[in-house]
This record gives sequence, structure tokens and C-alpha cells, in this order.
Amino acid sequence: MSGPSTLLRAFAVISLFVFAIPTNADPAKHTHDMSDDAVMIMAPWVRAAPPTARVMAGYVTLHNQSDQLQRLTRVSSPMFERVEIHESYLEGGVSKMRALSTIDIPAGEMVTFEPNGLHLMLIGPTVGAKSASHIEMTFTFETGHTKTLDVGVLNRGDAMPTMQHPNH
Repeated sequence: MSGPSTLLRAFAVISLFVFAIPTNADPAKHTHDMSDDAVMIMAPWVRAAPPTARVMAGYVTLHNQSDQLQRLTRVSSPMFERVEIHESYLEGGVSKMRALSTIDIPAGEMVTFEPNGLHLMLIGPTVGAKSASHIEMTFTFETGHTKTLDVGVLNRGDAMPTMQHPNH
């Protein structure tokens, strides 16, 4: 028997199939979305500097917990004019340093910033930065995702932070 109820049922069944068909229209599936846990920031610290210093150095380990490459594009701090990513290296027996615009963190791997290697140069400290026990730093990734944390300032001889207490 045909009638409005049969047509209505047929329309409902067809609608279920049409809306259940997967599409590739979801743009989130084609971007490198970075969840809060894609990169874990571990054991961050800044080396204390003398009162006349115009720069301080920062160190951290970045652990990419995702299955995609992540890229650190910027680090900033309201307590400094600017923060630059630097790399120390030896060339012809001479120690040199160069600024890097980004740092790639391969999927599932760690990148460690440490003395005599990758490090953060915190340039132009504010009046209170050199005497602060913590420095606010924001890490920005290529995806636009940011992580802000308070990084401890350590004097020479202080125990360096361990990676057992990560900052997310």
C-alpha cells in the first residue's frame, strides 16, 4: 500500500544512507592539528645571570608524543625584549653560535636544549628578570598552538631539573 507514510519511510531510509556516507570534506583531517599533549615540555630551566648581563640562557627538552613532525617556531617572554633559538657548534676547532628560525621535533622523538648545544637566548631582560626565581615563557608551534609556563631560574651549582616532572 502506498501513501504518505510509505513515502515518509522511504525518505527517512534514504536520508540515513546519505548522511552516513563518509566524506573527505572535514578539514581537520587534513591539517596537522596539535592536541595539548602532542609536545611535552620537560625539565625547563634558565641559568641565572649577573646583574649586568644583557642575556640569559634557557634549556628544555621537547618530547613529540604525536605521530607527526611538530615544529617549534617561536619562544617568547614578557620579561625579555626577545627570545631566540640558538645552536652552539664547533667549526675548525672554534666554538660558534647561530640563530635558528625553527626546530623540528620528529614524531615520537625528543629534542634537548642543553649547554653547548641547542639553547634559548633570552635577550634584553626587564629590571626584574635577573632577580626572578621564575621566568614566564611561551612556546609557539607551527600549528599555532602555544604553551606558557613558569621556568625556574637556577644558579651555578643548583641541581638541574629532571625529566620526571614534565610541564604540559
